[in-house]
Amino acid sequence: MYLLKTDKYSELIWIISQNTGDGLVEIYKDYDLIFLKRYTSDQPWYDRIRLEKNGTYKIFCNSIDIHFAYLCKNQDVLEHGVCFLEFQNEEIYKYDETNMDQAYGQTYRNAFHFSTYKNWMNDPNGLCFHEGRYHLFYQMNPAGMAWGNMYWGHACSRDLIHWTHLPIALFPQRELYGLKNYKGGAYSGSAWPEKHKIFLYFTRHFSPWNKGPQTKEVQMQAVCEDGVTVDQEQVIIADKPGGNRDFNFRDPKIVRIGQEKCILIGTTVNGTCTVEKYVQRQGKWTDWGPFFQDDTKCETMECVNLIRGENQRYALLCSLQNAVDPMGRKRLMKYYVGEIVKGKFVPQEEGIYDFGTECYAVQTFEAGIRNLAFGWVVSAYGEFKEEGSGSNGCMTIPRELIVREGRLITRPAEEIRQLLHHKTMVIKGGRVNEQPPERSNGYHLNLKIRNRTSFQIILAQNEERWIGVRYEGDQLGLLYGKKGIQTEPELNVTVETVIQLEIFVDKSVVELYVNDGEKVGTKTYFFKPQNKKIEYWFEKREEVEELAVSQINSIWKNGGMKE
Repeated sequence: MYLLKTDKYSELIWIISQNTGDGLVEIYKDYDLIFLKRYTSDQPWYDRIRLEKNGTYKIFCNSIDIHFAYLCKNQDVLEHGVCFLEFQNEEIYKYDETNMDQAYGQTYRNAFHFSTYKNWMNDPNGLCFHEGRYHLFYQMNPAGMAWGNMYWGHACSRDLIHWTHLPIALFPQRELYGLKNYKGGAYSGSAWPEKHKIFLYFTRHFSPWNKGPQTKEVQMQAVCEDGVTVDQEQVIIADKPGGNRDFNFRDPKIVRIGQEKCILIGTTVNGTCTVEKYVQRQGKWTDWGPFFQDDTKCETMECVNLIRGENQRYALLCSLQNAVDPMGRKRLMKYYVGEIVKGKFVPQEEGIYDFGTECYAVQTFEAGIRNLAFGWVVSAYGEFKEEGSGSNGCMTIPRELIVREGRLITRPAEEIRQLLHHKTMVIKGGRVNEQPPERSNGYHLNLKIRNRTSFQIILAQNEERWIGVRYEGDQLGLLYGKKGIQTEPELNVTVETVIQLEIFVDKSVVELYVNDGEKVGTKTYFFKPQNKKIEYWFEKREEVEELAVSQINSIWKNGGMKE
């Protein structure tokens, strides 16, 4: 039996499944039975249970697994968030804004990269700035550490850095319940803030586990009027266009091109990766045809983004599902810089967006004059460790994207610098000034170089494994995996001269920003560093203007309580 005190909350939401035998849950308030349900499937599903504020409830569970649970419907939810619950050994442990750091204290759980409270997360969705808050929706499977039926998680922030967990925004379709051989839910999409509402655009997916002709992907619109509750869901594009469009047809990104409101959707036409364009005319979405095509070999384009830059130039970002380049790199994202001519995007430059290739499904959004973005970070090369991680997947730090002089520049958003403290100047003007500090949970490294020099910096290591960066000739590469072994694939990028390198090192993620955003690389690592000091080597140390290391605070607050 579990004893639950609701305090200021009036709704319990959980994702739950049958364990063995007959699954049964009974909830009592005093001696009154207020909830009774039998669970007949080991496929996790969700319940919404109305409770009274400041109430005390007895919960009896038989042959049940509770995968994810929280209390909500508090009036101050936008400011203070939900309260997560852990049911363990007849105790209920609570985690809210006062002790969220305790929920994020695992060995490999990142301190300053946003992740869901627990279990699986992937693509950022519905990013927007609305009425003084940043909103981050995201793909999640709250029932486990691997991908599954998709929900939309939700968090908000005043400063783009410190996040408040909000109730789940979108749930899978009811018809998926108990179907072991089918998958679906609320797939990726985008947001359009207008007046006092956030309009959300996304894909509803329903298919067998092996996608094919039976796959059904429908484009939806929903509305969030209070910054929390999502409802008024309706179909806006029921079927993909005619012709040889593939069954992949998803991830609507709403943008303005000229004076027209458009939706861009990733798909495949005659085997060619395609961005399909829809235009809103008299309140209806009309297929315009292919906006852009690329003959790169992949299953489909997905998670499409378009940002406007200087002199009528645009950048198009596309994730290429199941693509592998000649170097063996996976989870590829490409960027294209070009113009829009007669309604179609015409590229003039293209390349791999993130040379570490563990940043995928980037989504951009406008906030004032800036184009900001988050990407999904996940291990692509089999290094993830479930034990000690708490969740699988996280977001990049917030990024600013700029299209200038025909190039796409990616920089850390300035807001991240509020977390930096205790700066140590290791090298100044070519001379060793101080010894590198022992690393804590996270740190920031800034390198400035006057003229070209080869170098190597080890960011973290133990007896067998390491992660670091090496520059030699015109190749900047990530070192990772086992020491002394050429790890495949090589994660390199061509840089004529490295004059500036900014590195953010968290407990299992490294992000590199080269030459003020000229290149960017993201890589995960999953080992506990025994040597906590940074090691470095420069061919010409006299060319090093500055090597500085700063500590980085966690984005989660302190405190503690138990029911």
